[in-house]
Amino acid sequence: MNNILPKENKVVAIVGMGYVGIPLCKSFLDSGLKVIGIDINNERINQLMQNNIVLNHLANIDFKKYLDNKDVTFSSDIKDCENADSIIICVPTPLNDEMQPDLDPIKNAISSIIPHLKKGQTISLESTTYPGTTRDEIVKPIEKTGLKVGKDIYVVYSPEREDPGNKKFNCKNTPKVIGGITQGCLENGLDLYSNVVDTLVPVSSCEVAEFSKLYENIYRAVNIGLANEMKIIADSFELDIFEIIRAADTKPFGFSAFYPGPGVGGHCIPIDPQYLNWKAKSLNTESKLIETALSVNRNITNFVIQKTISELKKVNKKIEKSNILILGVSYKSNIDDIRESPSLDVIEKLLNLNAIVSYDDKYISKILLGDLKDNINQVFDATLSEKELSKFDAILILTNHDYYNIENIAKYSKLVIDTRGVFELDKTNIFRG
Repeated sequence: MNNILPKENKVVAIVGMGYVGIPLCKSFLDSGLKVIGIDINNERINQLMQNNIVLNHLANIDFKKYLDNKDVTFSSDIKDCENADSIIICVPTPLNDEMQPDLDPIKNAISSIIPHLKKGQTISLESTTYPGTTRDEIVKPIEKTGLKVGKDIYVVYSPEREDPGNKKFNCKNTPKVIGGITQGCLENGLDLYSNVVDTLVPVSSCEVAEFSKLYENIYRAVNIGLANEMKIIADSFELDIFEIIRAADTKPFGFSAFYPGPGVGGHCIPIDPQYLNWKAKSLNTESKLIETALSVNRNITNFVIQKTISELKKVNKKIEKSNILILGVSYKSNIDDIRESPSLDVIEKLLNLNAIVSYDDKYISKILLGDLKDNINQVFDATLSEKELSKFDAILILTNHDYYNIENIAKYSKLVIDTRGVFELDKTNIFRG
């Protein structure tokens, strides 16, 4: 039943060398397998061939010895999949302009792979998507060629669980969910991932695995939405939501703490829940809770803006022409990822109000800010000195990078809008936002 070659002969092709593919590539290499890393982005491939990892939270990954030993090959030619025993697809699954799932990256990947398939290969899809995608977009196109999934080709769905910047959990010690089209597919998938993951979690189908990934992110989206909404209500009571949540978190059962912020970013929380709701609507059902949470998380930036306007007004300042410093543009601390970052929305709204906006984020260069870059000033002062801080009418902490000098911010800033609960509210210049 198991047609996978013995471990010493295994070659794994990873299609999509980004936030998921790069660490996965390193994990398989560390386990003793050979890897072919494939991406349509020629610039990314050239960087990898030079052992140059441009994603800062992955900068500690070193491919040099594997490149020298020819254990890893980086390529933009999908034809190289024919040299692999297993193929793992890690391409993006964004939303289109109508806020609907865009499966073109998956469809393009599998249509390019199919001409180069060989019997006995295992194909794993890791991209986050709605239930039924693996069966409809991977299995059906393969079987149209005459190959039989479960007999000639083995197909599984095993969702990625990458958490950029997390120093505790990685590919090896994070349990991995796997669902197969057939029992034989599942067994081959378990064999593949047993090389790099300590704990495997087999489930009854690809659809269960697909749903489980969405459920993980919906759980976070809904609970963060609750925290964001409660922040607004607590503020109306002139109470500190962070103190409230920390107090509730002392309960040793029945409570898990989620904290508010300026919004949510990254691929998972803002986008993935919409995959499930879109598919659910096609089945004549939907989650009102998902819709509400997504709306709250999108619109919490308005509360940040209004709080800034309100506190400036108290010191006889209008938002127009006020000097505003944004601390943190990436969606998460200590990484260089601005995908869906709420900071971008806050910056755009401030600019539309004719504020003078600057930002301090050593992880983000101006070139990444797209249309915003020509209207925003970049500053970088690792100490955030009295001279630098005193220039600004208000400072908004949107992402709390470790390098910020928190003591100086509290001491020398005229006005701080703290969206991350960095400070206790025991100073007259600090407010929740």
